[in-house]
Amino acid sequence: MGRFLHTAFLIVAAGLLGWINSGRAEEKPVGGKPGEPSFATPQQAYEAFAKAHLDHDWVAAWRCFTPKLQDSVAFECVFQLGLQSAETRKSLGLDDPKNQEKYFRTESEVSPTPEPKTDEERRQAVAAAVRDKPGLYGLLQRVDSESESPTDWKTPLRQVAVKKERAQGVVTRYIFSIEGKPGEPAVKKLSPYDSPVYFQLTKTGWLIDLPTSEESQAYADSLRK
Repeated sequence: MGRFLHTAFLIVAAGLLGWINSGRAEEKPVGGKPGEPSFATPQQAYEAFAKAHLDHDWVAAWRCFTPKLQDSVAFECVFQLGLQSAETRKSLGLDDPKNQEKYFRTESEVSPTPEPKTDEERRQAVAAAVRDKPGLYGLLQRVDSESESPTDWKTPLRQVAVKKERAQGVVTRYIFSIEGKPGEPAVKKLSPYDSPVYFQLTKTGWLIDLPTSEESQAYADSLRK
């Protein structure tokens, strides 16, 4: 294993989701304690999240996530950035040793733990290898902003439904496709679709969260209708 835990990029990108690390780091979240600041409504949480993206304030965006979602997003950042081309990784500065140490923990900062056996434990292990989670999230947003279908953070949250400590809304997103009949010029197209956003009421207020298994199943069922 190399000196830096950025090795996770190569391993995860190759699809080898086994044990990538010999230990787990002591968590010292960048950007304040999870759950800060608090939001009185799901709408407030999403509006703060969207504003943080418009302002490129990745610490503020990160604070809108529940701790469980933070682990999942950190894992996704490692996975997605690891899939980028060498040219893109270089443009993001990921080949610079100083940036590697900035974003990822060194081996001396981890403590031995058992090998993870579940997907959730693997996500937690990958997330623990990331030193600057908001910063890494910001790098992924740079990739998104330069894509064919960048996220429009000005679209509002709508159809918000609250049920006790859970809430759900939708925002309009766009998917990029190329269409055209044989022999005709290809046409680039952006097609809108409703993307669900889930929320959890915590001790400090509403935060954006992962969907529960029931919510995921309900969304999958709605796509089949």
